[in-house]
Amino acid sequence: MEHQISIKEIPDLKAITLRFKGKYQEIGLYFGQLYKKAKGQSNGSPFALYYDEEYCEIADIEACLPVKSHQESKNIKGGQYLTTIHQGSYNTLHQGYKELMDYAEAHKIKITTPSREIYLKGPGMIFKGNPKNYLTEIAIPIE
Repeated sequence: MEHQISIKEIPDLKAITLRFKGKYQEIGLYFGQLYKKAKGQSNGSPFALYYDEEYCEIADIEACLPVKSHQESKNIKGGQYLTTIHQGSYNTLHQGYKELMDYAEAHKIKITTPSREIYLKGPGMIFKGNPKNYLTEIAIPIE
């Protein structure tokens, strides 16, 4: 799979979050908690911030849900990001990351953390859907 890569500005936004150390596949549990906490105030696609510089068995992850307003919301800083849209299972996201890293290296772009996965289309709360159709924007901040 070849990904289209671009540099784009991601704006600051308000979100409620839950930060944890755990396995990548545990994130769905945290999104469930955030949706319950949001009580209908969600305002956009859920996303995750990954604070580790490389793959870790036990990762430092922050599950985030954009909200219109919420007493527990915090400002998530935006900025310039190297991005791509990945279509397919979450198990194949590493392909998109590799292409972004290769692009950054080839173009001498300095990347930093936390990287961001924005879940544009994924499993629902009730129906899992077809993983081949999942859409995830992978965004890595650049300096």
